[in-house]
Amino acid sequence: MEQKTYSVYKVFLASSNELADDRKHFDDNIHKINHVLNGLGYHIEVVQWEFLDPAMPDDGRSQDEYNRQLKDCDECIVLFWRKLGKYTKEELDTAYKEKYSDGRLSRLTVYFKDSAPGSITPELKLFRKQFPQIHNERYPSSYRSIESVESDFLLYFVQREGITTSARVTLSDSQILLNGKPVGEISKMSLAYGNKPYQKLLNDVAELEQGLQSAKGTVRLALNTALEGKRKELQEMEEKLFAIAQTIMRITIDDPDDEQVRQAKDYAAEGKFEEALALLGEDELIAEAQRLSALAAAVKNKQRVSVEKIVLRIQLLSAAKSDNTWVQQCINLYRQAVAFARPCYAPFDLASLVFSQATFLQENNQFKEAAEAYLEVLSYLREQGDLPNVATTLNNLANLHSDTHDFKAAEKEYQEALAIYRELAKTTPEAYLPDVAGTLNNLANLHSYTHDFKTAEKEYQEALAIYKELAQSTPEAYLPDVAMTLNNLAVLHKDTHDFKAAEEEYREALGIRRELAKTTPEAYLPYVAGTLNNLANLHRNTHDFEAAEEEYQEALGIRRELAKTTPEAYLPNVATTLNNLAILHCYIHDFKAAEKEYQEALAKYRELARTTPEAYLPYVAITLYNMAILFVQQEQYGDAEKAAEESLAIYQQMAQKSESAFGSDVKNAQQLLDIIRKVMQSA
Repeated sequence: MEQKTYSVYKVFLASSNELADDRKHFDDNIHKINHVLNGLGYHIEVVQWEFLDPAMPDDGRSQDEYNRQLKDCDECIVLFWRKLGKYTKEELDTAYKEKYSDGRLSRLTVYFKDSAPGSITPELKLFRKQFPQIHNERYPSSYRSIESVESDFLLYFVQREGITTSARVTLSDSQILLNGKPVGEISKMSLAYGNKPYQKLLNDVAELEQGLQSAKGTVRLALNTALEGKRKELQEMEEKLFAIAQTIMRITIDDPDDEQVRQAKDYAAEGKFEEALALLGEDELIAEAQRLSALAAAVKNKQRVSVEKIVLRIQLLSAAKSDNTWVQQCINLYRQAVAFARPCYAPFDLASLVFSQATFLQENNQFKEAAEAYLEVLSYLREQGDLPNVATTLNNLANLHSDTHDFKAAEKEYQEALAIYRELAKTTPEAYLPDVAGTLNNLANLHSYTHDFKTAEKEYQEALAIYKELAQSTPEAYLPDVAMTLNNLAVLHKDTHDFKAAEEEYREALGIRRELAKTTPEAYLPYVAGTLNNLANLHRNTHDFEAAEEEYQEALGIRRELAKTTPEAYLPNVATTLNNLAILHCYIHDFKAAEKEYQEALAKYRELARTTPEAYLPYVAITLYNMAILFVQQEQYGDAEKAAEESLAIYQQMAQKSESAFGSDVKNAQQLLDIIRKVMQSA
């Protein structure tokens, strides 16, 4: 049988016996990593003193042979804890000399494990103090858990070996994944465990989870809402720290002795993003990149480092968000980084950078520039035949075109992405069927918006069938998608007046979301309220007013509780449900209740419009318009005229900026005001 050959990377792990457990943990983790890497033609071999051949001749010292083995390694990691260790120190000295010879050893990292005050021997304390002078300003790192050493090593290895096209290190649900397989936790990384803002978020989440165990009623609901907010903050912080760690690792591959980046990493590890930004000044970084770009190709490694420093500044700005200019600063820096990267980045790395730029631009409404960046990435990915990433990029671009109402382009891109995912799902259904369903949902949303309801219904139904099949084996992952697709189908059937089908779908979605909310209320109670609101709208339209009122009231109760702890997120929903209730009460001539609800909704919309007028002034105007009609029904013509006048003035103001969006509203408000005035004149 033909034996498979691997590209072997040897890492020498040195420490005294007091860290034997850490060495074993490191070796066990490498075994997990090798399960993925072996399929890609790579293998990592760990060299430790435990693995020495017991039959090895000892004509001198075993340590001498051990030191010779070190010279045959690609990397050396040295760990210290409470004592110096005579042989560990000898191995470090050997590795240090080897690192700066022309030998195989290309990387040397030294770590000191955190220890209790007073537990470190005087010998080790003196050695650590003198370390920078002994080793030419090279500073060691500290670690609390061996997992932080492991994650640093993994990020370095994947970048160093240039296998990022086939070996992906990603973050999901706080887990570090290698091609989807868990190999570590973000909380154990060196950038996370000493980071005060991150640790505070961890503590806040833990305290809220503890409080939930005994909380009941409205207190429980309030705690759930607060917990949802904190978990979202924590996820965002983890993503930023992970991105910063990857960038720092790329820099240290090409320039392991970069003191500026080392200090910036130390600051970032403590959560001191402003101090890290001060070290990486924008003007200095741009000047360095310009100087290096003018030099010969021989300095390409240094050019890459200068670009990565600019990327690192972008990530630190995104983490700090210190003022309202950070978005524009990042946009400008991305442009500079991409320009400087073109002559010195490998094609895949350049495509990854441009994709990050496109995503940031899209998130911050710079649609034209984002589309151009996506098209550049697509051109490279098509050339390489990287079909999964082609589909991902097409989906992003289609979302962008859909948001900017270029539906023809969006449909074409969704269709191409769908065709790719269908083909990939034939051989790897567990990986790509969710993408098939997600793209079908996106297409159906587009076709619903453009009133191609027959096509949209077919796409929703296929997506629903896929999600239901996936939910049979992994309900916790796919039941939310089942509920989402049912809700989308119900909206479509309501719009096409198939009220019976719509009601069944809303009720099925509501049942799923109620069940999900029992175990994860902070995530699913908002969806319960949203589905109740939709179902109530349906019942109002079909004149089942009793059911509609009950559903509106339940939705309103949930949203009021959510708004107590997260008003910026849920006050608009409270106002919307109040408006819907008021319309219902007008239908059944309960004008007193309707007026009270309109007034409360109007007050909330006015409050929201003070800070975000472009988003909420239209709601102020429509609520005033509805109130004017209510006052006419009650023959309160003076109040009706006043409300209609203010509604018209707001619509006229908005129509000056967008006639196409608000021209018809101006016409309707003017007609209502004219009718009110005619009635007043004839009265």
